[in-house]
Amino acid sequence: MGEALALIAKLTAERDAAAIAAAHAEAALQRAYAAASRIGAPVDLLEWIEAHCRATGTAPTALGVQVLNDPRFVSGLREGRSPRRKTEARVRAYLEAAA
Repeated sequence: MGEALALIAKLTAERDAAAIAAAHAEAALQRAYAAASRIGAPVDLLEWIEAHCRATGTAPTALGVQVLNDPRFVSGLREGRSPRRKTEARVRAYLEAAA
């Protein structure tokens, strides 16, 4: 019984450590997208949005509402729609400030 509890504790700690590492990796990825964007490197907007949502726990619809008052913005990008330049600049500025 004691061995089973020790194993459960060990596996739980490993799972928690992996979750923390994943969260740190997502945050680092978001900062890298922001840095690349600042120096003019091409950064895919949808990839950056997805990384931001994962890192912050923000729902894509919530991000769309918060930035553009459009809950379908991210789903539109996923479906292949292209935003206007002004809209894309607005979203990129938001993501850069959030990084």
